[in-house]
Amino acid sequence: MTLLKSLFSRRWLSGTLLVLFAMGLFARLGIWQLDRLEERRAQNEQLRSMLDAAPLDLAQTLPQTEEALENRLATVTGRYDFAEERIVLLQSWQGRVGVLLVTPLLIEGLDDTAVFVNRGWVPQAEYEAGQLEKYHTETGNVQVAGYLVQGQSRRGDSPEIAPKEIYRTDLEAL
Repeated sequence: MTLLKSLFSRRWLSGTLLVLFAMGLFARLGIWQLDRLEERRAQNEQLRSMLDAAPLDLAQTLPQTEEALENRLATVTGRYDFAEERIVLLQSWQGRVGVLLVTPLLIEGLDDTAVFVNRGWVPQAEYEAGQLEKYHTETGNVQVAGYLVQGQSRRGDSPEIAPKEIYRTDLEAL
């Protein structure tokens, strides 16, 4: 009883209140972490169900909302529009510097509709030497199977037309 009286005496009151406040704060932060864990598990379960679903055929079913496309497996048939290809600069793969080739694929049977396909990483030396033409071998109709993701949007003003060399896949600008 004397210990309790001494902790709440004038000499120790501010320290005791600070410790009690810190204990309450840490307990609340622990509960917050458990809430975040539940949210993350729910997001992971939703992602798992999207990935386990049958792939969308974009030529047959083109959903109207971006949310219906996010994190889905899809297949599409069309032809690459190499004239509108974009180069995503400053990309690394296994510790090596290079670029990504992002090319629009014009969907067969759908006029003026395209999806951008990340066709892969190219070493910086080949890009600087102008050797990208050797990656333009897929002429005519091709079938592509892949994973759908949204691009990285710009913050701020309305998008400008994306130049050939870009630093992110801003779909509005593309």
